[in-house]
Amino acid sequence: MKKIYIICDSFGNNLAEKEYSESQIETFWVDIFKDSFKDMEVQNFSVGSQDLQTILDIWIKLLPEIKEDDILIVCSPYYSRYRFPRDENYYKKVGNITIRHIGQVGDYDISNNELEFFNQTYNRYNLLEKLSYNEIINSSKASTLNYKEIIESLLKLTKCKSFLFSWTRFKDGYKPDTLKDKGDLEKEIGYWGTKDGLYKKTNGKYGIIGDLHWDATMHRKFADYVIKFFKQ
Repeated sequence: MKKIYIICDSFGNNLAEKEYSESQIETFWVDIFKDSFKDMEVQNFSVGSQDLQTILDIWIKLLPEIKEDDILIVCSPYYSRYRFPRDENYYKKVGNITIRHIGQVGDYDISNNELEFFNQTYNRYNLLEKLSYNEIINSSKASTLNYKEIIESLLKLTKCKSFLFSWTRFKDGYKPDTLKDKGDLEKEIGYWGTKDGLYKKTNGKYGIIGDLHWDATMHRKFADYVIKFFKQ
């Protein structure tokens, strides 16, 4: 069976909940997208706060099994995120791929020994404080240009049609070829809506304050945009 591979951070698994939406309908771009490709199996590797290096790891591991008639959708977060190794009891398995790392602000509990090297003697704040220099390294010119070139190389090696996007904006010279960042998507779709924006627009009736994930309208518009990209 042909496959749809989705590798993202929370923008690949965070839906617009019905209780926070004006339509009172649960809306998720992945569900809308797969309804247009019913003959294909979806493998979704998205994890909240997933870092770019882990996203690239998954992409590389998938290269041998991706076929020409498959679909690949990849979301790039900002480059500065770093990651921690999960304890082996908390590895995440999707299809044939094992995800062994989690982004530094991801959903993990140190008190449960969910991370390999860090036990209950650490708390989350101490851990992030000790390792925050990784954010500086990943934000360096050398690191960001390297990530850009790796992504462009992977696009050339990937056999199937691929769509690469980001919910953040890239500075000139650092955005990989063909990637659609927030500025591109907002311009081409004609809309950019978040749960925080909906909360402010409706004076708190709908949406979630401070949540920059997409609202239901953005989920639908993004799904239509990507469906059109793959159908053309």
